[in-house]
Amino acid sequence: MKKIIAVTVMVLMAGLCFGQQPRVAITPFTVTSGNAESDAGTIAEIFGLELQAKNVVRVYTRGNIATVMSENRFQMSDLSSDEKTASIGKAANADWVVRGQVQKLGEVIVVTATLLDVNTLEIMGGAPMYLNTIEEAATKMNTFITTITQRITGGGGAGTAQGRQGGGVNTPGAQAPGIGIEVSTRVGGTLYFEDEELTVLWDNDTYTIPIERPGTYTVKIELASGASMVRTVTITTRGVTKLTFTRLGIGDLGPGGGIIFFAEGREYMEVSRILGEHTWSSALTTARNHRGGGYSDWRLPTKDELNLIYQNLRAQNIGNLGDTWHWSSSEGSSYAWAQYFSNGRQGDYGKASTVSVRAVRAF
Repeated sequence: MKKIIAVTVMVLMAGLCFGQQPRVAITPFTVTSGNAESDAGTIAEIFGLELQAKNVVRVYTRGNIATVMSENRFQMSDLSSDEKTASIGKAANADWVVRGQVQKLGEVIVVTATLLDVNTLEIMGGAPMYLNTIEEAATKMNTFITTITQRITGGGGAGTAQGRQGGGVNTPGAQAPGIGIEVSTRVGGTLYFEDEELTVLWDNDTYTIPIERPGTYTVKIELASGASMVRTVTITTRGVTKLTFTRLGIGDLGPGGGIIFFAEGREYMEVSRILGEHTWSSALTTARNHRGGGYSDWRLPTKDELNLIYQNLRAQNIGNLGDTWHWSSSEGSSYAWAQYFSNGRQGDYGKASTVSVRAVRAF
């Protein structure tokens, strides 16, 4: 059962020198079972503090949303209705309403927020924020808040449309040139072009990148979890080339900085770079001690996982994995299984042999 855990009302401003801009009411965050109410309250408090720290926020001085709801006889259950939520926003003299949720998926805390335009009932989703511990909210909240402020001040609604064309296409500059890449994404994240950060996209967002000349370009979306979807686009003619990011897949970058070699449903596995050449016992330790992305669940792959790495990456010329032998964790009495990445052959190797090591982890 969900519990209402935080109440804050603030108004966003585009800048102190240019007068009041879109007003945003932040309604009570909700929390699912499995999350401590105090933890969710802490997240909501950090959320409000980060908004103010950007200097585009001021506290709503006419009272908090709970008072507005009470005076207008709104119920907490009304927040599940877009129409009633919009009415709450209008009663609070807001242009947008933010609804937040804190939930738990396994050991990961997931924080999400959606924006509701009180005039059009348009709903905009945002990239979720993934936390392994509550303490991470302090360091990750800035990026999470940036997506919200950019969406409201530059994403349309309440007279704030800037840098967007019809149909929700976000274009830098007043007019896109004759060549461009139209990036559409199902999942929100930070958009990079040729390793340069462009903007923060939300779920189901679209952004057009103007291109000066034909060529081959790299486009990346970095998710809040740290994983990245990378695509290469070759432009040969004028016009707009469409590029769609749907979900993480084979060859994308995992949150630990490794290459994803397994992706089914919502289950993924990533493999690290080569961690050196070691004997088998040393390989076990080296893999366990790897801390890519700050994660401590890395380990040596089994022989079946090692073969998946070969089949899905090396055999497809993805990831530049090389041609050496690699250790697996599968063992016999005096030998362990290894795989030759030049041709995919597996065989038993004496444990005292020196063989390449890569670590894997699931997420």
